[in-house]
Amino acid sequence: MSLHINAKNGIAGNMSVAALIDLGADQETVVRTAENAASTLISTKAVLRKVSRNGIAALHLDTVCEDMSFPIEDIKRAIGSADIEGTQRALNILETLIKAEQEYHMTHHVHFHEIGCADLVFDIVGTIKALELLGETDITCTPVSVGGGTVTFSHGTLDVPAPATKKILETYRIPFAKGPIDRELATPTGVAILANIVGRYTEHASALQTGYGAGSNFNGIPNVLEISRVAS
Repeated sequence: MSLHINAKNGIAGNMSVAALIDLGADQETVVRTAENAASTLISTKAVLRKVSRNGIAALHLDTVCEDMSFPIEDIKRAIGSADIEGTQRALNILETLIKAEQEYHMTHHVHFHEIGCADLVFDIVGTIKALELLGETDITCTPVSVGGGTVTFSHGTLDVPAPATKKILETYRIPFAKGPIDRELATPTGVAILANIVGRYTEHASALQTGYGAGSNFNGIPNVLEISRVAS
């Protein structure tokens, strides 16, 4: 068996964890492992609930923690503390984010703190733990829909995809398309995860079982990440 990711309606770190749990990764184990790692920085709890996104039933994950930034070395230690076998892969995801953010910041002279949050640790560790529990190592993915319009954060208002997202997509040659709506659909964390777990990109796969991870409730599309078991 293999896994196939349908990212045509967006991808984010929390959507990845939720879709993998919905597919069958043990929720208690994934959540406990990710909460414990994130809580080495600050108390972190996950809230999961079933929601509907344009008629699709999906699992939504919200990470509840104080909105604080931490030094990158602390983030690395938190990931390193996690009860996962794929520590290096988790750290590689973080490194992908760091390099993309640093290249942008060196050009635009913006303070580098955007990724230093506990929910990032949760999303990375949760994804890796869930993949380990599912036991699948051959992973494919569709081209990624990144959305459009603008996004506002500490650097100001910028075009979608955000600079870090675009840098990762280009560096790792991840196929992507603008649209289908003018909202941010692909986050830096989401595409950094893809960059480190996906072996190849393909449009179609015959799904045997599918998990659905919900993003924001946008008009016009079901903002849902689909991850399916497929025949190898």
